[in-house]
Amino acid sequence: MRRWRKKPVDQGVSEVTVAKAYRLLKAILTTAVDDQVIKRNPCRIKGAGQEQSPERPVLSVAQVYRIVDVIEHRYRALVLLGTFASLRWGEITGLQRRDVDLDAGTARVERQLIQITGKGLIFTPPKSAAGKRTVAIPGLIIDELRAHVKDFTQDGQRA
Repeated sequence: MRRWRKKPVDQGVSEVTVAKAYRLLKAILTTAVDDQVIKRNPCRIKGAGQEQSPERPVLSVAQVYRIVDVIEHRYRALVLLGTFASLRWGEITGLQRRDVDLDAGTARVERQLIQITGKGLIFTPPKSAAGKRTVAIPGLIIDELRAHVKDFTQDGQRA
């Protein structure tokens, strides 16, 4: 068990992924013990299923605006909405005109756009029921979003 757990880390798999795999294997083998398929669960390494994710770095507002100032104009709204409305990539790219109410300053997340190998880009529901939600759009980016809709969005509610 110790060799199995060490091998993925040696091959470049993150410790977080290894911890999740260990927890899954331990749960499976616990069921096997409960069902009397095996006598003892070999997953007995203390702390092996615990993960220690490092804190992700966060950009300052000034750094976000430096990025926005140098990227292609059509992507400014994407960066600003992702940053200030805390939306994920798939949630932002899944937004349609009907989801965004710039007068109310809100965006409804009802789908995400993901790429699936062999199928291309497809719309899917968010990963969980809690993923469907309405988020506030800060007033400081509303004008930028209005310009984006005017300059880059086709007509129609599904655009």
